[in-house]
Amino acid sequence: MQVQVNTDRQIQGGESLARWVEQETLTRLARFREYLTRVEVFLSDENAGKAGASDKRCRMEARPAG
Repeated sequence: MQVQVNTDRQIQGGESLARWVEQETLTRLARFREYLTRVEVFLSDENAGKAGASDKRCRMEARPAG
């Protein structure tokens, strides 16, 4: 299973964030490994100019095998 991480320009973290998201996704979805070819993770900041932790968004799309 391949994990692709996408972020908007407001999300900080770079390569370390992408590695963490990839590892968490692989660990949490391990039982579906044979049924999925790819999982895309989209991280975004809904209120880009304002501070706060509750305005972050994570959306995931799973691509089934076959």
